[in-house]
Amino acid sequence: MIPRTGQRFSVNMVSAIANTGTLVFLVVDGKFNGVVFLAFLHKLIKSSRHKVLLIADRHPVHEQSKVEQWLANHEGKIELFFLPTYSPDLNPDEYFNQDLKTNLVGKARPENKKQLIALVEAFSCKKKKHPQQVMKYFHAKAVRYAS
Repeated sequence: MIPRTGQRFSVNMVSAIANTGTLVFLVVDGKFNGVVFLAFLHKLIKSSRHKVLLIADRHPVHEQSKVEQWLANHEGKIELFFLPTYSPDLNPDEYFNQDLKTNLVGKARPENKKQLIALVEAFSCKKKKHPQQVMKYFHAKAVRYAS
């Protein structure tokens, strides 16, 4: 029997993967909003020597006017492409999210939010250090278009 704490807690994470094996992520203790997304976009362009072509779902934050303005101000460094609505199978990053949820969150039993954040960061850092594992997320038939 696995003891339970009775506590419920969660964190958010925004991430992006590249078919070259690059992984960029940001763990957020709080709501995913425009400020968080802009911080992530800034981190994303700083991590790349090339223009970033970002494929995203249509989360309301992605289409906020301040995000659109920021993208316009950085058009030489990043371009955002939207997936059709209700198509998570077409998003390569969803395969990373599923891996994280299945192989970490579903198996680990953190006792508090601090432990959960540490586990999510450790899992993501481990993947980041093994680009060949990240590249495997692009093997699924639905996302081969991004290879």
